[in-house]
Amino acid sequence: MMVIPAPIGFEFLFTPGRVTLLSEESPPRRIYTDGRAHSRDMESTYAGESIGHWEGQTLMIDTEAIDANAQLLIFNVHGSGQTHVVERVHLADPAHLQIDTTVEDRLVLADPWHYSATYERSNLVMSEFLCDNKNNRERGPELDLTPPSQ
Repeated sequence: MMVIPAPIGFEFLFTPGRVTLLSEESPPRRIYTDGRAHSRDMESTYAGESIGHWEGQTLMIDTEAIDANAQLLIFNVHGSGQTHVVERVHLADPAHLQIDTTVEDRLVLADPWHYSATYERSNLVMSEFLCDNKNNRERGPELDLTPPSQ
């Protein structure tokens, strides 16, 4: 979810024991911060099972049980079912969120893949992002904020 190269809105909800990440394009992602360990027999899903904890001002997220059919990278690379992802989420400054990610899958990747993304705070309202371009913020190479015709 966090590597989408488009102006997709994200919203973080901080509640006791859980951080919920909402996206205009994907189902909610739940990051459990209540001290639990990964489930022993977790059924794999596209988002996997995310367990988090705080290290100072950084949210550390450890994700396992990612389905082998899940696309790992925007380059159409799929995992093996043994993918492990670690994300470090922190505010770079009051207007920018930085996420440093490490993806490991020894059956698919020769070495761990590291990438970093920075997101800018916005006051735009979240809206649906649908494949038919209705309500999509990006409709081509240029950002188009023209309201849809009635």
